[in-house]
Amino acid sequence: MTVTSAARPARPRRWAAGLAWTLWVLGMVGLAAVPWLDRLLRQAGRPDLVQLTLDTFWPVLGMVSGATVGAVLASRRPRHPVGWLLLALALSLIATAAAAQYLIWGLLVRPGALPAARSVALCYPATGFTALALIGFIMLLTPTGSLPSPRWRWWARGTVAAPVVLLLVGTLAGGPLDPRYQALGGPFDLRGRGGLLLVANQLALAVTTLGVVVAAGSLVGRFRRARGTERLQLRWVAWAAVMVALAGVVVLAALAIGVPGATTLQGGLRAAHRPAGVGLCRGGARAWPAAAAELQPGGGRGDAGGGGGVPAGPAPHPAGGGPALQPPRL
Repeated sequence: MTVTSAARPARPRRWAAGLAWTLWVLGMVGLAAVPWLDRLLRQAGRPDLVQLTLDTFWPVLGMVSGATVGAVLASRRPRHPVGWLLLALALSLIATAAAAQYLIWGLLVRPGALPAARSVALCYPATGFTALALIGFIMLLTPTGSLPSPRWRWWARGTVAAPVVLLLVGTLAGGPLDPRYQALGGPFDLRGRGGLLLVANQLALAVTTLGVVVAAGSLVGRFRRARGTERLQLRWVAWAAVMVALAGVVVLAALAIGVPGATTLQGGLRAAHRPAGVGLCRGGARAWPAAAAELQPGGGRGDAGGGGGVPAGPAPHPAGGGPALQPPRL
């Protein structure tokens, strides 16, 4: 009977590991294509439109580190949602770079050479909003894999539904679009948009940024309530959450007074990228796997996939107080 119960989680863990590392490989392949596309832009005489620069070093490093932590966590603890969210975040950021290259070639470098380039430009901010929403859910579900309480379910649903509805309304309604701003400023540079298209994207940016700020606050609240080993595990992640929350507050304040969102968002995130990335990599590598160990049979917690569940009780850590699983340091 012992052999049967131990063998049961092996099969789903095997396919989960294969899927997780397949997604990781796809992400790295997509990232590796960006320098090649940048070289083509330089050959076409547009070095000002390349994607990989010194300013993007820390975001790229954080994305690769986060995707690797996510692949390790998803392959070893597939029922913990944060691992899959980290992989989804990496893929959304790579999709942002791909969409940027597509609209640059189709609308600026070789106008008309690529089909549906304007449609890609219209949907381009959605990739950035998706990344913001995923960051919010990662912080909201850290470290247990479930919401802080069932009362958070309405907030989680709202942070997903509101940007989707706003983007659909803005995209279908249409409006003036100048892709030059997005090509240089990224998906949150909305200065080239007008009318209902601009309003819908500004509201979507405000909602997703507010979701990140609230999620960071919930993570800091978990850290303040934590004790012992759990508090040590959350220390670096909570520090990263504070930096992200401060950047989000700057963006919301700028939107309220009419400052272009891209300018303040890039400035705030540039200041927060390095400490937040270090905090998420160092703390997340300990907090998520340790909490995910409780999701295994006999760990004292049921399946966390439903979200919002309140744990029946904490699972004891191994002797010595360390996490149940220590992935390789990144």
